[in-house]
Amino acid sequence: MSPRLRARLVRALYTFVAGAACWGLAGCRAAGDRPEDAHVGAAPELTAVASLGEIAALGFETQAGEPASLAGLTGKPVLMSFIYTRCAVPNMCPLTTRNVARVQALLSAEERAAVKLVSLTFDPEYDTREVLRDYAKSYGSDLASWEFWRGSKEDTTKLMDAFSVWAKEAGGEYAHNMRSVILGPDGSLSRVLRDSTWDAEEAAAHLRELATAPG
Repeated sequence: MSPRLRARLVRALYTFVAGAACWGLAGCRAAGDRPEDAHVGAAPELTAVASLGEIAALGFETQAGEPASLAGLTGKPVLMSFIYTRCAVPNMCPLTTRNVARVQALLSAEERAAVKLVSLTFDPEYDTREVLRDYAKSYGSDLASWEFWRGSKEDTTKLMDAFSVWAKEAGGEYAHNMRSVILGPDGSLSRVLRDSTWDAEEAAAHLRELATAPG
């Protein structure tokens, strides 16, 4: 067996095992299934969140090691997604992150300066600052407007709970639901982006609208 064929087989086996693990934990589904089916009943419908004051003080750090919090983003609309870098199921975290990358590409430099994109990992032990930087680079992130956050398990869970996002770890893999949110400049919930199939153009347009709204 040639080295190239052996490498392909190893990658295929890894993807299969990771997908099977997620399936067994009822949080992920193999590529090709409808994402909406994967998340039916995974979390209650989200129509409001705790006041900004209750979650704004939760402390995180960026991929550069700089302190970060929702309080520090007040005044800008925020697109926040919840991911972990080891996710091997194509229509889960990888698709969500590609969508965020698409939003970034749709925004002009001036528009990027007026908004903030945040990807929060729920696997902070593995997703070190270096891992997050490499992950960001692989998606062509403009780190001036798109930050990758990590924090304590406690604070991460509190923030995820506020948006009805859950993740359960087992053997290095996570069963989890997919949900991204757009917050207004005042920190209020403006839009829920359910699953990982949301439309990047609509999300970018909504961010522009929020950034230019009076008041």
